[in-house]
Amino acid sequence: MKKSIKILLWSIVIVLILGIAAGAFWWLRKPQIITFDSGDKLTLLAVDLMQKLNIHNAAGLTRYAICAGVIESGIQFAAG
Repeated sequence: MKKSIKILLWSIVIVLILGIAAGAFWWLRKPQIITFDSGDKLTLLAVDLMQKLNIHNAAGLTRYAICAGVIESGIQFAAG
């Protein structure tokens, strides 16, 4: 196969791979929106914020915030 044809084919493959990667990145970064039957929309901001901050342990973070007094709760946690 000629060198120029190889370069052309590899260029097409690279452009397709970059396009798929960009599409996947865009799809994963868009905010999560719930649309109800009435047409009302609810955007899950906390989920988007947690993704941006790379927070994976929401339960542990919430428990810490309650124990630290950042969030008020009637539930008592044992000191750990």
